Amino acid sequence: MKPAIILLMTADPAVERVACEAVTNLRHGLRTARSAAEGFRDLEIGREDVDVVIVDLDPGMHGTALLEAADVHFPVIVLTSLEANYMSPVASRHGARECLTKPFQAEELQAALKRVLTATHPV
Repeated sequence: MKPAIILLMTADPAVERVACEAVTNLRHGLRTARSAAEGFRDLEIGREDVDVVIVDLDPGMHGTALLEAADVHFPVIVLTSLEANYMSPVASRHGARECLTKPFQAEELQAALKRVLTATHPV
């Protein structure tokens, strides 16, 4: 499989560090949008080469609006600090393929990325 381009939408530096580790270990590329405005812009211009979008639903990113905008064109992984039992069905209703609860480890994000990429780009 060719290296994928992952678009991360978060205002949280800790999330960005873990995502960078996860994506680098998988030998994929990472772009980061640190504000909602950057996120919406990147969704618009990145349609040609973005493979997966990771949306942090926590404050500072207008996460639900970004999730709805991303789901139109991309497979999405949701990150949240809210309880997984509550957020997983909500994320799924908005089209997310995976939902991870913060804090999470790089290995958890790697596994979610592998599942999403395998489902969307079968070998």
